[in-house]
Amino acid sequence: MLMIGKSILFLALLLTGSSASDVVVTRADWENGLKVWLGATIRVPLPADNAQWTVVYPRDIVRPLNSADRLERPDPKEGWRFETTARGSGEMTFIGFVPPRSGADQPNPPRFVLRVTVR
Repeated sequence: MLMIGKSILFLALLLTGSSASDVVVTRADWENGLKVWLGATIRVPLPADNAQWTVVYPRDIVRPLNSADRLERPDPKEGWRFETTARGSGEMTFIGFVPPRSGADQPNPPRFVLRVTVR
């Protein structure tokens, strides 16, 4: 019975693509900054409904766990995943792509900045 439970948990983790130990960014983290430990996995849910994004992150303290294509076009249900690789602080910037409009004013793309401190 115990073996079946472990298999189901493992299968659930594979299907969701995230781990129970992921630090999930919340609204408060966007406002106040995120403090995590070295080696933590950060999951950033999409902050808006844009399908395409530009992501800028501090390469000296985090590395993406998503492929380059998934950084630009993340899974709407999962968002982005990063792993902390060194202690320090930096900003992760997520800019949504807004397609050009003909004959109308171009809206500003949504821009979200997450301050990250790795201890």
